[in-house]
Amino acid sequence: MNTADTMDVERRYKRRGAKADSEAGMEFT
Repeated sequence: MNTADTMDVERRYKRRGAKADSEAGMEFT
């Protein structure tokens, strides 16, 4: 659980792509 949170935060910090962030959030939810 903590790992997923960290990955999400790192991905958001990198801001690689809003689409990827949205997909990742949907998958995590």
